[in-house]
Amino acid sequence: MNVISSVGIIMANKQLMSAGGYAFSFASTLTGFHFLVTALIGLASNAAGYSASKDVPLWELLWFSIVANMSITGMNLRLMLNSVGFYQISKIEHDSGCVRDGVDPSS
Repeated sequence: MNVISSVGIIMANKQLMSAGGYAFSFASTLTGFHFLVTALIGLASNAAGYSASKDVPLWELLWFSIVANMSITGMNLRLMLNSVGFYQISKIEHDSGCVRDGVDPSS
C-alpha cells in the first residue's frame, strides 16, 4: 500500500507541475499542502484512537521540521524538472546507496 500511495502522489504531483498538466510552479506551496494534509490526518488518527501524540523537545522538533521542509521541497523541485521514471529511479538509487553505506534513509 505504501508503494502504491507513494507512486500515486508522485504522479499527481507531476501532473500538477508539468507544462502539459496544470503548470503549477509553486513547489513550496505544494509542500505546504502536503504538510497540512499530513497534520489533518494525524489529528484525525489521534482523535480516532489509532495513534497517540508523543512529547518531543522543541529543539528536536524544530530541527526535524527544517530538514523535512528542505527535503520535501527538494524532491518536489526534482520532480518538477525530471520525468516520473527518472525521479523514481533516483529515489531507489539513493535508498540503495544509503543501505550500502549503512545509513538509515528514513532518519
